[in-house]
Amino acid sequence: MEPRVAARALYDILNRHPSLVSVGVSQEAGLVCLIVYTSTKPLKAGFTPPSRWEGYPVFVRQLGQVRPVTQRSFSLGL
Repeated sequence: MEPRVAARALYDILNRHPSLVSVGVSQEAGLVCLIVYTSTKPLKAGFTPPSRWEGYPVFVRQLGQVRPVTQRSFSLGL
């Protein structure tokens, strides 16, 4: 399975958890891996991504709250 297809499949399984933000593809130490981005860390109870998915290692990174950029955000320097 290609990495982006594996990332999408993992997202589809984890998307019911409110702390999930996104799943992406990256490289760690030269190896292709999947990154699960969350809004909180430590993870909320019941939200445990697998350590491997479709043969790819999985890492969790806290992204925090994601909000849309608006014209006002630029003028305020946010």
